[in-house]
Amino acid sequence: MNRRFICGVLLVVVSVTTISQGERFVFSATPITISPGVTPELTVRCGLEDDGNSGVSRVNSIIIRTVDGSVQKEVARIAYSQAAKGGFSTERASVTGDLSNKAGYLQITWPSPIHGLAGQYNCDIAALATVGDIVTFKSSMRVISTGFRQCYELVDIVFLVDESSSIGAVNFKLLQTFLANVTQHFKVGSNGARFAGVQFATQVKKLFDLNKYSSSKDISSALLGTPYGQGSTYTHLGLNYIADNKLFSAASGGRSNAPDVVIVFTDGESTMPEQTKQAADRLKQQGATVVSVGVGGQFKTSELFDIASSKDAVFVVSDFNLLYYIENNLTARVCPSTRS
Repeated sequence: MNRRFICGVLLVVVSVTTISQGERFVFSATPITISPGVTPELTVRCGLEDDGNSGVSRVNSIIIRTVDGSVQKEVARIAYSQAAKGGFSTERASVTGDLSNKAGYLQITWPSPIHGLAGQYNCDIAALATVGDIVTFKSSMRVISTGFRQCYELVDIVFLVDESSSIGAVNFKLLQTFLANVTQHFKVGSNGARFAGVQFATQVKKLFDLNKYSSSKDISSALLGTPYGQGSTYTHLGLNYIADNKLFSAASGGRSNAPDVVIVFTDGESTMPEQTKQAADRLKQQGATVVSVGVGGQFKTSELFDIASSKDAVFVVSDFNLLYYIENNLTARVCPSTRS
């Protein structure tokens, strides 16, 4: 028998082992092509449908995985008599499912999908046939992301992220999503880009070093899963933390043949502007390129220029919902080969 494998609006017919004419295996993505900042949500669904004449007596489990080369990571699963649960990259997603004897489904829906959700997905269904045998259904599909520049250059990047109280939880989540999107523009690894993360408010906390993660999906997951702290805008403490703790050193994953880049994201004027300028100058003297990004209406443009290494290293966005407008240009500033 031919079972239908539905991928977005595309209908692909694939041949699998038949049990009976009464069930079909459906694996879909809606939409199949995402455009971050534009696409409102992405839904991936896998299920076994029954028309009442099925050769399956019970669906035991459904597992959806993402595939990156030879590495597979579990995104979500559901097992008989158990609730659906999320795994990799589902921090912001809703995960639902149901196994009702002869039929069942597992579904993940991400709001405002990021580039990191693009790629290959596999689905595996295990079921109990009416004749008593365990049968499996397997298929794969690919979600595509469009309209972004890709950087293959060697570069070490530290995100310095404002988490002060003026940002608010909703905007902070939008900023995290934007950071995750930015990482998708880079080939991550020993022969490409490395990322570190630092957050600041009244206090500073390091999220991860340059040598912590070797894939953009892991970096995205770490960024999206970081809690919002709140506090004052002590930008100078964050800048000094990078210098004091030598985040570009070999011990932290820095490479002598890779440019050092600090990207500062803030929504307002720093609490101590003069100290902020001095701290930024200190990083520049150590050889780092400093890029400043001001979001919202409370930042001081002159301070963004004081922080940045040059005039073309300053980016201004009026609203957190519009961050995606600077995504390509920010990538191009950090990675010259992507400039059009």
